Amino acid sequence: MNKEEIEQLITLYEHGLLQYAFRMLGSDDYVADAVQEAFIGYCRARAQKKHINNPQAWLYGVVRNKCIDFMRKHQRKVSLEVTEEYKQQNSKDDYSPDKAMITVENLEIIKSCFDDLNVREREVVSLKLEQQKSYKEIADILDISSSNVGFIMHSAMKKMRQNIVLKGGR
Repeated sequence: MNKEEIEQLITLYEHGLLQYAFRMLGSDDYVADAVQEAFIGYCRARAQKKHINNPQAWLYGVVRNKCIDFMRKHQRKVSLEVTEEYKQQNSKDDYSPDKAMITVENLEIIKSCFDDLNVREREVVSLKLEQQKSYKEIADILDISSSNVGFIMHSAMKKMRQNIVLKGGR
């Protein structure tokens, strides 16, 4: 393994891995640690001459496992953060107080509905919608079939739609 290979992997995947870990853990210093440990693990595996077929799936899998270990250790729930920055950015465009309030209210409802999903559903939704991964890529990361990814995604979206209506979302 050479320096250029790891630099290329960092350039390609670091941002997405950080977003993925953040979505699993919320704002926490451990996010960067989980990603860093994944890259270190990759370097160690390659130094031991281990062949890694799909570096992207391997790195996401390690980050996922590190985050799950952290959540178990600290008994944390996965959360979708609604930041003040997001509220401000999305309240400025085409601003009206009523429109801004509806957007923030809907965002809070969506966050609540996302939090109501189980861990696997949240992972699939986050990877698909935030990371824009294909079903095949998600399947590789989570070590499940592509059809199972589709089923989980469909179930999660159906559950969220129903909950949004029940919670009064517009």
